[in-house]
Amino acid sequence: MRGWKPSAKTRKAAALLFTWGSLALLLSAGIMLLQVYEEDITPYVGSYVVAVIGTATLFAFLTWAILKDKKITTADRVPLVLWTVITLAGGMVGTIVAGPKLYEYISTSPYITWIDGQDPSSAITVNWITSYPTTEYVSYGTNRWSLAQVAPAGVNTRFHHAKLFSLSADTTYYYQVPGFPVKQFRTAPTGAFNFTFYAWSDHRTNSDFVMSCFQPNVVEGIASYAARKGVPGAFTICTGDITSTSNDYQGWDVFFDDIAYQDWTANKSLQLIYGNHERNGDPEKIIVKNMFPYPQKADTNFFYSFNYGGAHFIMLDPYDTGHSWASDFSAEQLAWLESDLAANTDANFTLIFMHPPPWSLSGVRTELARLVNVEGYNIDTIFCGHDHVFDRRNLSTTTIQVLTLGLGGNPNNEYQDYDCDTAFARFDVTTTALTVTSIFINGTILDTFTIPA
Repeated sequence: MRGWKPSAKTRKAAALLFTWGSLALLLSAGIMLLQVYEEDITPYVGSYVVAVIGTATLFAFLTWAILKDKKITTADRVPLVLWTVITLAGGMVGTIVAGPKLYEYISTSPYITWIDGQDPSSAITVNWITSYPTTEYVSYGTNRWSLAQVAPAGVNTRFHHAKLFSLSADTTYYYQVPGFPVKQFRTAPTGAFNFTFYAWSDHRTNSDFVMSCFQPNVVEGIASYAARKGVPGAFTICTGDITSTSNDYQGWDVFFDDIAYQDWTANKSLQLIYGNHERNGDPEKIIVKNMFPYPQKADTNFFYSFNYGGAHFIMLDPYDTGHSWASDFSAEQLAWLESDLAANTDANFTLIFMHPPPWSLSGVRTELARLVNVEGYNIDTIFCGHDHVFDRRNLSTTTIQVLTLGLGGNPNNEYQDYDCDTAFARFDVTTTALTVTSIFINGTILDTFTIPA
């Protein structure tokens, strides 16, 4: 083929293919973005349409020139070059400057949780976020085809939280958020019973947006495992570090997309503890309160507890006011913790969840070691994240097991050379024993231990 020169007809066809192929790519990219980000990019659709029309006009001129064998003069090239430069520069500036801003207006599908004080057998909170302030509500009931009850979810706000009370125990409820299909959840039975739940920590933290797209979704891993084993789980717990910083809206968007996998958190409660990352840069904690509105206590933190199936769950938040780290409980949190333990001595099991492990927090470690030795408090185990490792050890000189499992999708850990580096914990609770199993999302068991009642 050496010395071969394409014919004039071939050159014209190639030029036309390149010209209109470029426009097709531009249109395809726009449609893809609209499908992925939906109303998040609605304000920019008009500008996009103008850009497409302008590009199509210029390409029409090029097509006419090619078909008519017209010579494109220097004067004709100027607007084409300028348009190309402006388009490329605008795209770069938009990506760097406007891109992160777009994510501030994220919208989510519904996700449910028990707010402080809600009894899982009779109440729950339905949450969702809209790109623009709206006044919305939740329709719900026990008949999927007749959602006769209504709960308000905020007036002229983007952050919607509808509290559902006076529900019947051990009952399937259906609910609908405007713009979404009907979802469902089941309230807890009363008293003690056998159940399973799942927990994880450090959800893709420290990953930039691009890298996070290539990291595994631990919720998908949990859901796939649960389906294979036939153990769906009653609810899930995440112990923090779900974004790199509080205003990392791209990280929030990834997180909400992840937990929406197969309606995982639309159909079962997700209980959250805030880590140091998502509170970093948000001393008033406005952003995190918008996402998960757990009531703030006197020390500005979000500690709370709930009961489920005869087990007592304590969610701690040992951080200094206005900071993203701590070494001790505040006086308010310690007093609350002791009062809460004293009020729940009849629980079959008492489980503590918090983001940082107690090893580097001298005051927290000392107080927890003291409390586990108080007769009647009956603390059984502590689950933590923060450190991107698996670690299980006794708390000080006690026999209480502290499980650190900060492998919830963050690639910054020591397991990258393994076949899998993302893991979660399965908690099987019966009336006679608690079994905790750490599992890689490929199904490999990392560790297991059992605590008798």
